Amino acid sequence: WWNEALHGVAFNGVATVFPQALDLGVTFNPRPVGHVATKNRIGYLPENPYFYDYLSAEELLVYFAHLHGHSTVDANRRASALLDRVGITPERRRQQLRKYSKGMVQRVGIAQALLNDPEVIFLDEPMSGLDPIGRHHVRDLILKLRERGPVLIACPTCGRLQFDMDTVVAD
Repeated sequence: WWNEALHGVAFNGVATVFPQALDLGVTFNPRPVGHVATKNRIGYLPENPYFYDYLSAEELLVYFAHLHGHSTVDANRRASALLDRVGITPERRRQQLRKYSKGMVQRVGIAQALLNDPEVIFLDEPMSGLDPIGRHHVRDLILKLRERGPVLIACPTCGRLQFDMDTVVAD
């Protein structure tokens, strides 16, 4: 659906995809994009994620997993696995987010976008604030995610990373 919905539509960035998709009447098996059940099947990383900075990364992801309806055991398991996947060590994941660099917060944002095991992922500036090693790690993660389903990216710097993507939405 995403390819048909976005074909020929010029976006200024991923932040405009949802409103424009709603205006286009895009459906997602068979519900409208704005439907709660549909939103539960989509992962989204905003350009500047903002989280409760008094929480740790682990606490934040467990909180969001509970919002998605996961049990405490499953929420803890998902949080741990995703933080491993985005490269946040067990020692760091227990620190308050206010002590994280922009790149570390970005990694937590990516983990948050993957928490509900989405079918489609929208990433707005996923490389923002990452150092070169972090960019390489996130690039590899995105390429693996692409094997599971569509990943739509707004990222003016991604071209330098030689993405082999179906769709790159650039500002």
